[in-house]
Amino acid sequence: MKLIRRARDCFRVLVGTSLLLTALTGCALHTKQDVETVSTVGGHGANPAVARPTVTDPRSLGRDDAPIVIVEYSDYQCPYCSQFHTHVLPKLKSVYIDTGKVRLIFRDLPLAIHRESVPAAITAHCAAEQGKFWEMNAALFAKYRELGPELYERLVQTLNLDTDKFGTCVQSPSSGKSVQRDMQEARRYGLKSTPSFIFGRFDKGKVAIHRAASGYADFETLAREIDNLLATTPASGERLLPVQK
Repeated sequence: MKLIRRARDCFRVLVGTSLLLTALTGCALHTKQDVETVSTVGGHGANPAVARPTVTDPRSLGRDDAPIVIVEYSDYQCPYCSQFHTHVLPKLKSVYIDTGKVRLIFRDLPLAIHRESVPAAITAHCAAEQGKFWEMNAALFAKYRELGPELYERLVQTLNLDTDKFGTCVQSPSSGKSVQRDMQEARRYGLKSTPSFIFGRFDKGKVAIHRAASGYADFETLAREIDNLLATTPASGERLLPVQK
């Protein structure tokens, strides 16, 4: 799709330097134990801030009053991210999200080595503008080996998106800036690979960070982490995550 190609070029002009400075490497290759052994976020120098409202965030799943929040930083061209979304998320959703225990918030962390990760992220953002974020998200991860303008055009048709609105969105600088904002947020918390996760709790309109982890995790590993959080009280050292809408 020519509109998506132009959006990719505009985004590169806008944040090309930023992408180069991220020094992000490939998808994380970690065993499931890494989720349990990673240290608590706190040594990265992030400043606490009030979280933005997430009740209407189209890139979230679950109740706004769920006791546990997981913020996922992901790359549409990362095979381990695809594995998480195709094999782990469905069970996580049925056991913890749909039952009101967890809220999942999706954020973009496109890696510099992946040519299509930014255009795919913009495609998903623009699908969100029409209420189809999670449908587009699932389709992109399912076809992560085929990412490109032709696939995006097919998905726009398949999801019955308004092509004029979609075209305007992908060319808008704000779409690229929203992806850049996610990347900057991830860097603030020392996250440099995908998938990465922040585990925390909602507390009076804010997200208190418990800890962060990078690497693919199976359902059993995530379940243990969630159950441990549900069974414990917040620690005094937990920081606040500014979740951008």
